[in-house]
Order: sequence, then C-alpha cells, then structure tokens
Amino acid sequence: MNPQLPNHRHRSSGRFPPPSRSRRQTRRAQGGFTLVELMVALVLSVLLLAGVLQVYMTSSSNYRAQEAAAVMMENGRTAIELLSRDLRLASYWRCVGLDPANLSNHLPSDQRGLFATNGANNAPDTIRTLYALDETQVTLQADVELTGLDTVAIPPTVTPNDITVSDGSNFVGNEVIVVGDCAKGDIFPITGVNGNTLSHNCLTCVESYGAGAALLVVEDTQFFIADNDRGQPALFRSINGGAAEELIEGVEDMQLFFGEDTDSDGFANRYVTAEVIDAPCVDNTNPGCWLRVTSVRISLLLRTTLDADDDNITLGPQTFNYNGATVTAADDGRLRRVFTTVIALRNHRV
Repeated sequence: MNPQLPNHRHRSSGRFPPPSRSRRQTRRAQGGFTLVELMVALVLSVLLLAGVLQVYMTSSSNYRAQEAAAVMMENGRTAIELLSRDLRLASYWRCVGLDPANLSNHLPSDQRGLFATNGANNAPDTIRTLYALDETQVTLQADVELTGLDTVAIPPTVTPNDITVSDGSNFVGNEVIVVGDCAKGDIFPITGVNGNTLSHNCLTCVESYGAGAALLVVEDTQFFIADNDRGQPALFRSINGGAAEELIEGVEDMQLFFGEDTDSDGFANRYVTAEVIDAPCVDNTNPGCWLRVTSVRISLLLRTTLDADDDNITLGPQTFNYNGATVTAADDGRLRRVFTTVIALRNHRV
C-alpha cells in the first residue's frame, strides 16, 4: 500500500474535515449583551417611552380643551339666542301696541314689558320680559265694560266684572291678559276662570269693548343666574312665576346695560344700568321710565363645565376684559369666555 495516498475513508467522503475551533472562540460566539449595552438600551427605551407618553398627554389635553371650548361656545350662542328672542318680543301687545299712547297698562312699573334689577355687590343681573302670546288669542262674545270700581260705596270697593270670551281653554286663572281692538287696549290681571267667563278686579280699568275685540294671555318671563343641582352656575328661566327651569349650564355672570332714548328720537343716547333706568319709577310715579329703553346690551360670562377634568385646562388664572374692566378669574383651571351682544327692542318704546 502506497503511504502517499490519502486515507481511504477521507477519499470516499469527498471532503476534508472542518477546522477545529478553540473553546474560547466558541464561548464568545454564544455570549449575550454586556451590562453596559443593556443599560444603554434601557435608557433609550425609557426616553422613547417618555416621549410617546408626553405626546399622548399633550394630545389628550388639547382634545379636552378643544372639546370644552366647543361646548362653551355652543352654550354661549344658545344663551344669547334665548335671551334675544324674548327681548325682541318684550312689550308685544298685538296691534294695540302700535301706539303706546292708546294702551293702558294697569300693572306695576316692573311689569310693563321690560324690567331688570342689578345684582348686589356685582352679582349677576336679572331681567324680566312681558308680551302677548298670539296662540292664546280669543275674542269677546259680547260688549264689555272693564270698569270694576263701585263708585257708590264709600270708600270705593271692587266689584268683580266678568268677561265672556269665545274660548276659555287658554286661561287657568290669575294670569295677566291684554284686551284691545287695535284702537285702544288694556293690560290687567284676571282673578279667576269659570268656563268661558273671566273675572277681574281692575280698579283703574274704564274702557269699553265691543264683541269681537281680541284678548290674549301675557307671558311673564324672568331670566336669572343661579347654581344648579350639580353646584354649577347656570342660566335659569321662570315663566309666570312658575318653577325655575335650567336653560344653559356654565353661565357664571350676566351683566345688563340699557340703551336709553333721552331725546325721543328713537335711538339710544346712553347705556346705563337698570338702577339708573328704574330711579324715576319710584312708587310707580313715572311708569314710562322703562319705555325709554330702546336696546339692551347683554354680557355673559361662561366657563367650562363638562366634568371634573375641566379643572386643569388652564395653567394659571385667566385674565380677560369684561364690561370694560380687566378681570382676573379664580385660579380654578377653568376656561372662560365673554359673550356680548346688543339687542334692539322692536316693540318696547314710548
């Protein structure tokens, strides 16, 4: 056998055996990350996670702020619309109101179509409107003399006078009504309803009306600010002395200024508070003082009131202009906005 020839086993396999590797090389090839590498990877992961969390928190905060602001804007517009609608109807007495000189209002000075009071110590103001409801219109079935004064008795006593109407279903008693024939009219309260018969005790009513004269119910609406059952300020409404109805949540303040026509040209010469307008009306000696008001400027202050998360929308006390003065709100984290509008009174005038 030739010793130079390769081993028969190697020749038959067709390949050479792989080179041997040292134990140290094998151990190194199977090793993991070092401690330094793990720490670097951990720090990078924490920084990345913190960045993602910050982006999420910022986006969530912006979303809540935008949502709260959108709700507040909608509430502000709705509140202005509700107030505007009633104010434009103030002193609407049907056709008899076209000439206020022919209208006899037998109500106190604070029930003559428009009246307001100033809140004490910068508290929210209150406003009241009265107007006739067209949908309650009925007609007199017979001639009627409204006078209820018995001039024979000394001192004079009130004799109830009944008014028969075509349909008494619109009346429930103790309401204010307006009756007129477009040439003259009277506004006074009724004391009771019996079918189609209305009773009243008006001492100063002296007009006479023929069959066919119109008679309508007067709606007396009062708007004011109060806390609701959640402890949030809101705009409320009361109709004809009934239970208060919550309209808009988040209305924190309502300040009113009235455009007074001092020279009878139909335009406001100055804007003053209700207290200034009402001063000449003391003891009802000048019931026409409120009739000089031709417009109303309303300023509403609204705040976010979606939920408890609204308490951290702002990062500090918010400063804004309200009624011509710079106001710094409470540091409660709530967003606030001012809504102001001027409403011309269509029917309320001298």
